[in-house]
Amino acid sequence: MINAYKALKFFLLLILLVILISGCSKTAVETVDTTKLQQELEHAKELVSQKNTSLYELDQKYKRLQWEAAKTNEKLNELQQQINTLEAVQHNFSIIKGDIIPLHNWKQEINLVNILGEPLSEELTSLSGDGFSGTFIKEVNYEGLKIVLFSPDGDSYWIMKMDIVSNEYMTPKGIKVGDHIDAAKQAYPNLTISLDGISKENIGFYELTYDYNYLIFKVENSFIKSIHLKYEMP
Repeated sequence: MINAYKALKFFLLLILLVILISGCSKTAVETVDTTKLQQELEHAKELVSQKNTSLYELDQKYKRLQWEAAKTNEKLNELQQQINTLEAVQHNFSIIKGDIIPLHNWKQEINLVNILGEPLSEELTSLSGDGFSGTFIKEVNYEGLKIVLFSPDGDSYWIMKMDIVSNEYMTPKGIKVGDHIDAAKQAYPNLTISLDGISKENIGFYELTYDYNYLIFKVENSFIKSIHLKYEMP
């Protein structure tokens, strides 16, 4: 682009020189080839125009790449959030009895019968209204454990809630029914007293929450009476 401008300056100086010469000799003016000068000047303008066009195209390409990079980062952030949620569920919102049983796990991905045996009872409920029409809730009962599964279509189910009243089950951090609440506080530093208006120190409910997932300990006289895990749909 700088070379093009130098070319323009050169031709303008040349034209000025011709004008100066014309003041001295009419014959010299008549012999100057102005057509060639005009052609060179137009060529120089064309070069400047082409360079400006190239700069515009490069600028547009740069802006497009910036937009694509922003979109990619957005998708990566969403993926990382999903990974963080899965890791949090795996570490905090699960129970263990020989194998780990986390919230959100699809029934076809985990064989509850192999882990827990045949259930004592099952109850299926069809939901309706408020966007839940055509969805189902299945309640599966075991000794000391109730699992509630949700299905969007009646075919596939995922674990939405688990209630534990037996010390045969524990959390991934080793907390079970009958433990002192101090053990849970040490295992889960972010555990807080429930803001239900009735819970207080060493009695009532303690809870840990993350992205609509809840781990709740019911406490009586400083000891854990039951453990509840649930996911609340936003």
